[in-house]
Amino acid sequence: FNLAYEAAEEFTKLLGVRNKAAGFIKNMLLQRICSSFAAGMSTAQKMLDNRPIEDEGDLEGLENPLDGLSEQEAACLHTIVEELSRPEARDPKLGAVNYFLDTYRTGAPAKTWSEHGCIIFSQYYDTAKWVASEIAKTKPDEVVAVYAGSGKSGLFRGSEFSTVEREYIKDAVKRHEIKLVVATD
Repeated sequence: FNLAYEAAEEFTKLLGVRNKAAGFIKNMLLQRICSSFAAGMSTAQKMLDNRPIEDEGDLEGLENPLDGLSEQEAACLHTIVEELSRPEARDPKLGAVNYFLDTYRTGAPAKTWSEHGCIIFSQYYDTAKWVASEIAKTKPDEVVAVYAGSGKSGLFRGSEFSTVEREYIKDAVKRHEIKLVVATD
């Protein structure tokens, strides 16, 4: 994490020499790295590929600050992707989510959040989908929903993901058929 974060800071410092939007890019990139390793890695890769970054409507109408990346800027983005995708890289937020889902007990009678049912919110779709997929891997008999906009909602059953409408998820929650939902804000 620290190496990826440092590479992001170096990237935006280099970018700032040639583009006024570097401050905005820095905030976005660092927020995404801090949201989850998956969101940070995905964002850096999209920047390398000069692809649009989802959920960032603020970029619309701006001259693309990522056109013509220098060799040094690209190297920083490659470092972010490499560091966050290392097999031994573990995102600590997932450990916290799993603790609250499966260990922490509340209520009367005391139940885990998984037993009660809960909604986990994330600002970024990349993070929401990744968290849901990781939860689903540890709970293969449970449906884990991703509630998001723009046709991105769906259900994880184990490692399988199928797209569904948001209304389907809302109705399934009301019927107590789905107890775990990961949603974007």
